[in-house]
Amino acid sequence: MWATSGDPVSDRTSGARLFLSNDANNENCLEINAGNWNDDRCDRSQHYICQKSV
Repeated sequence: MWATSGDPVSDRTSGARLFLSNDANNENCLEINAGNWNDDRCDRSQHYICQKSV
């Protein structure tokens, strides 16, 4: 979910494919990897991803 609006992140709102595996129930944060969304561990530093109206 987007932190500010609470809207769910989806293929339609992001414009990128979602790859969500939640490996060992330890991947609850998102990153952009090779132009697609990927779930990742929350203890890894990532760049900000901002929600913007189109």
